[in-house]
Amino acid sequence: MSNAAQLRNCPSWCERHHDPDEPDGGHFHFAKDETMRVADRANPRRVVLARSDHPAGEQLTTIVVDMGDGGHEMTVSDAAQFASLVLAQVARAIGN
Repeated sequence: MSNAAQLRNCPSWCERHHDPDEPDGGHFHFAKDETMRVADRANPRRVVLARSDHPAGEQLTTIVVDMGDGGHEMTVSDAAQFASLVLAQVARAIGN
């Protein structure tokens, strides 16, 4: 981990970050984007893991799913619940 990454307190998955434009702004950390096609002719959709670090010490980690309309931001807990619902429907569809 570079000295700059240590100063920014980067999470292990941080591949890029955005430093604040203002002195009291927070740092933003981003994991590598993942993409998938949700339909044959559709553009690939992005799933992004991000964390914002605010100067007061608050951290917020979110997952953003871009379905072509600007994205839907979820907490990690909400994303885990959504993933379990999708997996349950997949299990039903394949007969498990």
